[in-house]
Amino acid sequence: MWLVFCDPNDLAGMWAYQGLQARGLAPIRQISPDDLAFSLRWEHRLSATESFTHIILRDGFEIRSDAISGVLNRLGFLPPGHLLMIEPSERDYVSQELTAFYLSWLHALSCPVLNRPTPTGLAGAWRHDSEWRWLALQAGLSIMPLRMAAQPAPVTPTADYARGVMQMALIIAGDVWAPDAPAETLAGCQRLATLAQTAILGLYFDISQDDGVWRFATASSLPDLRIAGEWALSHLTAALRGERKLTT
Repeated sequence: MWLVFCDPNDLAGMWAYQGLQARGLAPIRQISPDDLAFSLRWEHRLSATESFTHIILRDGFEIRSDAISGVLNRLGFLPPGHLLMIEPSERDYVSQELTAFYLSWLHALSCPVLNRPTPTGLAGAWRHDSEWRWLALQAGLSIMPLRMAAQPAPVTPTADYARGVMQMALIIAGDVWAPDAPAETLAGCQRLATLAQTAILGLYFDISQDDGVWRFATASSLPDLRIAGEWALSHLTAALRGERKLTT
């Protein structure tokens, strides 16, 4: 059994789920954050050598960790709705405990997980732009100057800079999709994915109209997979079947 964890409003996640299903990855099921939050039963056991998780969703569907073949994880957040019955003063604490619980059982799965949770993000590490650019420098990439402000505007795939246009490179299990990128940029992207220990990454570059150099701006562990079409589905399928080595 393969699982795709994503919100129904996550168009890229739903596209991947339908595409994987069409490619014959079966049985496969899409599960939303609300499905998990309002499940009827949780069992999570840990020992020094093994772990086991058993979840029964509200429709009776059962998830057993020993029956999962692979997971595409796009859980960017825990849904707040089920916390409304909690005393307001306790909600932050409960949310932190639930986040730690999700991190534990997802990280403990022995099957391929794209992307495994970390202490700073449920779908791979969340990093500030300054941290991403530091890693990009270690990977040998050119970077954009970092402009800091009291309330910095987020970098988006469609953002235009004064002298360039933003483009995205998609990384899945160590391979890079960026059709127009120079060879040195592709190699730097692979090194960055290894340093970031993240199986799926979207890397955003400003391409200067003056010199054509690809300069790294930021990254996301929840990129729009649709940009790479069949290439993305092919690599996701191989990774989820365990045919590709993951960086984490």
